[in-house]
Amino acid sequence: YKVAVRLYGCAIDLDDNESAQQKIYYSNRSASYCILKKYQEAQSDAVKSTELDPSWYKAWYRKGVAEEGLGDYAAAERSFAAGLACAPRDADLLKAHQEVKMMT
Repeated sequence: YKVAVRLYGCAIDLDDNESAQQKIYYSNRSASYCILKKYQEAQSDAVKSTELDPSWYKAWYRKGVAEEGLGDYAAAERSFAAGLACAPRDADLLKAHQEVKMMT
């Protein structure tokens, strides 16, 4: 996953015009950071992805996962809820939202 982080960084740098792909690059790099347990970096990339496209539900999911990893369960619940507003039937978001609600 370290290689994935580096390659997504290269893709972000090469695509400097903030095209529609940017949200995906940031979101996917966020997922890679989460796997590496680098939750602060994961959260930062997820925030950037949500700024590029607030309706991108995967970015909200990854933001929530990062916040959960940081121990900020209230923020994670808000992020999962924002993702559910975009994709109300997404199984991963539904499950994560229910689980984090029990922690708050």
